[in-house]
Amino acid sequence: MRHGAMTRAFLLPLLLLLGSCQLLPNEFNLSPLYRHRVAPSGEMVELDLLWPIFHWEKEPDQALTDFRIRPVWRTVTDPDRKRVAHQFLAPLGGIRTSPEKFNAHLWPLFYYKEHWNEGIKQAWDVDWMALIPLWGGASHDDRENYFAFIPFYGKLRNFLTYDELGFFLFPLYLWTERERDYGRHILWPLTGWGTQRRQGGTYWWRILPFFGKNINPGRSEHYTALFPFFWWGWRQLQTPHPVSYARFWPLLGMTFGGAFTSWDFAWPLIRHSHLKEGKAAQAMGYPEGTEAEGEFVYWDLPWPLFRYQRNTLGNIQREHLWISPFYYDTKREDRHIRTYMLPFLWFRHYFNHHRDRWDRYFLPFFWDSRTKYRKPAKRGPFLAPRVDLDKKDADTGEARVEWYPGEAQSTVYWPIMRYKQSQKGAWWSRGLSIVPWDGSAATGMREAYDWAWTLWDVRGDGLGNTRTRTSMNLFTSRNFAGKRYQCSVPLLFNLESDAKGGTTLRLFQFIPISWGGHR
Repeated sequence: MRHGAMTRAFLLPLLLLLGSCQLLPNEFNLSPLYRHRVAPSGEMVELDLLWPIFHWEKEPDQALTDFRIRPVWRTVTDPDRKRVAHQFLAPLGGIRTSPEKFNAHLWPLFYYKEHWNEGIKQAWDVDWMALIPLWGGASHDDRENYFAFIPFYGKLRNFLTYDELGFFLFPLYLWTERERDYGRHILWPLTGWGTQRRQGGTYWWRILPFFGKNINPGRSEHYTALFPFFWWGWRQLQTPHPVSYARFWPLLGMTFGGAFTSWDFAWPLIRHSHLKEGKAAQAMGYPEGTEAEGEFVYWDLPWPLFRYQRNTLGNIQREHLWISPFYYDTKREDRHIRTYMLPFLWFRHYFNHHRDRWDRYFLPFFWDSRTKYRKPAKRGPFLAPRVDLDKKDADTGEARVEWYPGEAQSTVYWPIMRYKQSQKGAWWSRGLSIVPWDGSAATGMREAYDWAWTLWDVRGDGLGNTRTRTSMNLFTSRNFAGKRYQCSVPLLFNLESDAKGGTTLRLFQFIPISWGGHR
């Protein structure tokens, strides 16, 4: 809050003075020393001092204010100041405040978060870490607190796959709890024992590398001796098709039960699995009683050079073919991905009953993604669109899909330029584009550093409004849907035209020469 008060104290007098000055153009450009821009409404919306250090702007769509001291600090504030985001040394540091949560971090030194417990007001949860990930803890209104200082002592809840995990002088002593399964470990992971505290529950113990076992009475039994070389056991014992396995690792392993067969030789180089009867699908890990029709086939010959997998059990439709590193083909219910000369050339198609997305990548130089949205009348109950039988494409014979107008696009010619477009027609072009990724992974990166390499930034919307800016604001322009226009070059001139046809040229940003229009 003190930083926000200082920002307002610094900017407010200057904004009032410049906003009231009618002698200056709407975009007064003395860059890199000073620059400001006034919106058609007369409101100050952008200010630069000692470019690129100080920058302030008001985003027109969301009415957010954005203040930057590049490259070390940035503050974004919503109109009612209930939500404020600070970024410093992006992407390492950040602070976010709102009525329902607060979090701060400076990786890898510390992380702190306060938030409402399951959305309940005034029921706060606190999580924190220091010297990540060595030291951390939490306090919660409705359950036990936790604390950890690795490797000395720790007690954690809902960590990894455990309901509770604790340790003392890790790995000397460790205890775990998961679904009433209690485990104790000495010199983890070499020795340990555990049991479920219920009738007929699982129990296990191990003294590695000599011997270990895990018994779930009536359901599964697993054994190992001279770990990791000998493994054997049974699972799905409660079903009509129990599965048995034995392995002399890494030379030979076999699994068989009902219609399911699996074997491997010199694991993981050569592997094969096959299931051809749906009634034995639980051998693949499906729930007991599953009557999935179809087939499962898996081959590695040898891994990772060649892999083929086909799974048509039940509603699943998946197929994978790998000829590494030259060709990869993956088909699933909601996607089709082809890769050539991994990791360079990618073609991906993701689809569901809402939208389709097509990706093309030639890494690292070319990235292209297009998204189109399906109309609701053509959506089916599952993933595929529902189309009447008589509505077929005359050339391909395939069912036609009706789309909403427009498509979203994101294209990168790295490191030359980036182009983005929304479904509603808003677009943005920038060059150079050094950071290849976008979205949350790049939060604050562009705002903090891109002044160092950006040569141009051009953007517009579906209404015909455009804005152009070059490095150091050496040339800026705005076109208001062809009705108003303004452009400037620092110190030399500023040009403005209005909807009535009037034009004003200001030499050296101060000396006005006007013509045309109704005056």
